[in-house]
Amino acid sequence: MPTLPLPSICRVLLLFFITLGLAACGETQKEDSFKLQVLGSGGHDDNAGRASSGHLVWVDGAPRVMIDIGPGTVLRFGESGAEPKDLDLLAVTHLHVDHVNDISAMAKRGFFWGRDEKLPVRGPSANTNLPGINDFLTELIYNERSAPYRYLSLDADDDNYIVYEYGPDTDSEIHVPLDLDALAAAEPVMTFESEEHDYQVWALPVQHAHIPSLAYRVDRYDNDGSLRYRIVVTSDQNLRDPSKPECADCMNLAYVNFIQDADIVVQHFPIEERGYEHPGQTLWHAQPSMIGKVADMANVKMLVLSHLMQGALKELNESVEEIRNAGYTGKIEVAEDLKVYKAKASSE
Repeated sequence: MPTLPLPSICRVLLLFFITLGLAACGETQKEDSFKLQVLGSGGHDDNAGRASSGHLVWVDGAPRVMIDIGPGTVLRFGESGAEPKDLDLLAVTHLHVDHVNDISAMAKRGFFWGRDEKLPVRGPSANTNLPGINDFLTELIYNERSAPYRYLSLDADDDNYIVYEYGPDTDSEIHVPLDLDALAAAEPVMTFESEEHDYQVWALPVQHAHIPSLAYRVDRYDNDGSLRYRIVVTSDQNLRDPSKPECADCMNLAYVNFIQDADIVVQHFPIEERGYEHPGQTLWHAQPSMIGKVADMANVKMLVLSHLMQGALKELNESVEEIRNAGYTGKIEVAEDLKVYKAKASSE
């Protein structure tokens, strides 16, 4: 068998390593990606193996936006490999325990995480039934007389603690890097924009019976203004027109516009078509048939069914069939904790 002379072998090896070097250089280019990771796919019933509601949007390989922070999601956040110092925003859909209960645990990490600025927190404003996000966290952490976790905001002499100013009307210093903002609007509001990482977060009030609730949308646009990526987390809601709360068939067209052409919509999915055989549940949550109608009308590319409870899981196949029968032909995924879904750019 003929063999290559030594100089030829050297040239082949040199060309091989040059090729490897060029490939490595290509990998160092700025990543362009939007990904949705499920931190908690369960609800507040006994749902073994699933944390309560929480979802994480990764932008260009870093965890930037956490939406909801229910029980178990801070554990899942650590298991995902995410670091709190990379978070740009914590967005709360509504103030039910299965969506917000781990917020004090995340606040405690303010003693330990390596960030030198406040973490913005967004959430709903108050109504006659519930406080808004500002009052909720003030009474949970910052009220010096009555907050059950006020130790998190006490002064400390240890120089290892990071000290932050809280609120525009007080000079008190705290160690919990939370910068609060309550949202109340009848139409979409851009609640956060990152020029550094090139994305926007929008919020829209939605109907979850009498509970103030927000859906969130994370967008990136191309230079020509066309949509490149869109990920939506719906919140618990019934998908009905808020101006006609008793009309079961009146679709929330503002929400349809809000999620238009989304790559991924995380659809909270706690009930089956019969609504636990309890008509009142359909005031709180969307039935599969309504989910299918809305997703079809909005041209959603992928539905991720999350915030799953036993009622929905027991009739999961039937519920998916109801979504299909309503006209939705896009991709349907059933969420699992820590699973990742990649948004496709509009040009792909």
